Amino acid sequence: MKIVTKQYGFTDNKEVKYLIYLQNDNGVNIEAHDVVGDLNRVIRENELMEDHSVSDIHFIDYNTYRIENGILTESYPLIICFYIERDLISNPEIFSTFYDSVNYSITQKGANILAFFMPCNAGEERLECVNPIGVAEPDMDRIGSIIKTLTKEFDIG
Repeated sequence: MKIVTKQYGFTDNKEVKYLIYLQNDNGVNIEAHDVVGDLNRVIRENELMEDHSVSDIHFIDYNTYRIENGILTESYPLIICFYIERDLISNPEIFSTFYDSVNYSITQKGANILAFFMPCNAGEERLECVNPIGVAEPDMDRIGSIIKTLTKEFDIG
């Protein structure tokens, strides 16, 4: 058995919405739970682990969920890369608030944006953006390939 948790949206109060699936070893969903908020997610995941012999937990972030469900098109999204100081990105209290706020803003606008959050040294914080409208198609294909590699390397999807 395994648990697959998908972050799929936000409430009007900016609380994160999750779908939590209990799957058998063949990847077939046995149970599905729709929860709001990180605390409720953790409680439900713990309940499933207590009630079942769970061997694996897999988390799918918001951008990956949108790509998998056709909400965000992979081919030409606006790409934003946030370079954030290592101390801040490694602090879950600070970083999760920032991450949720960015994803909430993207959701509310229905924007075709793919956001990356990368650690950097102090003083090197910056924001970089690739607008697909200003990029030649062959270059966009190369950028798409890089995104797929990053997604695979960081086990995002």
